[in-house]
Amino acid sequence: MNSLMVLPNFKIIVLNPAEDTVKNTIKNYTDLVTSNSQSDTYVLSSTSYWRGLNKGLKDDFITLIKSVEVPPNVLNELDTWHKKFGLIILVNNDCVNINNPNLQQEILNHSLLKNNIYNTQGSLIFFKNISLDEIKDIFENELNYPIKIHRPIELENIPETINETIESFDLKKTEIKDKQMDLLFKSILPIIGRL
Repeated sequence: MNSLMVLPNFKIIVLNPAEDTVKNTIKNYTDLVTSNSQSDTYVLSSTSYWRGLNKGLKDDFITLIKSVEVPPNVLNELDTWHKKFGLIILVNNDCVNINNPNLQQEILNHSLLKNNIYNTQGSLIFFKNISLDEIKDIFENELNYPIKIHRPIELENIPETINETIESFDLKKTEIKDKQMDLLFKSILPIIGRL
C-alpha cells in the first residue's frame, strides 16, 4: 500500500488518489493538517488516537499503518497510548471509574481535580462544579490519560438467556393485547346487537 507514509514526527501522508477506506480510517484517528490534489497530510497524537478509539472503531487503523513501514518511535507511542486506553472509564457526565489504585490516588491528589471531587466509592470518583470537557482536558492534556466513554450494551451482544427473556416478554405483551381486544369485542358486541 504505497499511497501511505508514516513519518517519525507523527505525520501521516496519504498520496492522492487514495482509496476512500484508507482516507476515512486515517481521518478517524488523526487531524488533517494540509490537503492538496497530490496528498493529504495528517498528524497523529494521543488525543486523536483516543478519539478514534472512543468512536468504537476497531483496530483497522493499526492494521492499515502496519501495512507500511512505521518508525519505531511511532510504534512505541501507539503501544503506550493503547495501553492507557480503558484505565479511566466515564460512567456518566460526573463520574469516572478507575480500577488502578495508583492512578486513582494521582487523580485524587491532582490540584485542579481534588477540589471538584465530592465523593468516592471504591473505584468510582464523582465530580462537582466541573464540566465534562474540563475533566477530559485535564485527564488527556495534563495527566496524559484518556477517558474511555462507556457505551451501553448493544442488543447483539446480549447473552441468549436475556434475548429469550425479551422474546418471552414480547409474547406476554401480545397475549395481554389479545385479551384486551377480546374484552373490548365482548363489551362492544351487545351494543352492536342493539343496533
